Amino acid sequence: MTYAQGVVLLAVLLMLITQAGVCQDRAFTQLMGWGGGDPATVVDAAADVGFTDIIVWNKDRDYLTRLVQRASERGIGVYVSIFLGDTADWKKRHPDLEPPLQVINEAEQAAASRLKAELKAGETAYQYGGEPVSEELEVFTDPLLCFHAPGVLEFFQAQIRDILAVPGITGIALDYFGYRNYRCCRCPHSMARLAEFRAAHPDLTEAQAEKQFSLETLVGICNDLADYARKIKPDVQVTGHVYPVYLPEPLYGNRLNWDTCGQTAAWFFEPFWPEEKIRAYSRTIAADAQKY
Repeated sequence: MTYAQGVVLLAVLLMLITQAGVCQDRAFTQLMGWGGGDPATVVDAAADVGFTDIIVWNKDRDYLTRLVQRASERGIGVYVSIFLGDTADWKKRHPDLEPPLQVINEAEQAAASRLKAELKAGETAYQYGGEPVSEELEVFTDPLLCFHAPGVLEFFQAQIRDILAVPGITGIALDYFGYRNYRCCRCPHSMARLAEFRAAHPDLTEAQAEKQFSLETLVGICNDLADYARKIKPDVQVTGHVYPVYLPEPLYGNRLNWDTCGQTAAWFFEPFWPEEKIRAYSRTIAADAQKY
């Protein structure tokens, strides 16, 4: 599906929702779409549907300049995404330094191999980073940088500087910030920092320490990058997607200091979530939004 087809599909869905009476009395104040492609095509399609903002992964300065110009003409804000799987830009910026990737154990690696085979065969219940539905072990199949490793924070800070140097950029969007096994990273850098954390928190069990350390450091880098962007551009908007899932606490988005936060209330790969789960997650997201 192309981006244009995607926004048309969303337009149909929004029309159906409106006709059903769900949002007749309340207009959207902000509607974001993720995508990319030719600036004129993307912006015009998004504007025709009613998007207020678009988020792109392309960080090329010339492309972003043309995109911002077109978007400003249609009254649409432009966000640029930084994402934890961006090994290509790491290699570009550090050609002599291997990307510090997250490490998973043997069982998790075997699960990744099994899932890749299933994907190739075309029959799988793999959720692509959403909450697993299969009883079999599931992991994220794509490589992700380890944000516990030296240099990773500075790598994303450099990306943010370059993005915000483009006049007219509305904000940044964080994506793919999470763990390949949906719980932790097992690389030497992570294990060393976890050991320090455990030594400083002797009251916690091994499992409790792993959960707290993994969550605190995940939230920490997301918030640190948001703060860094605001130092460069005080009026910058920060958004993002809580993805891939962090299984010990899937709805941790209320811990993030972003201006807006995308959390999963209904996933879009089969088998689709039951209505009870969608309602429960939606209520939690809304009710606990200001918890922290």
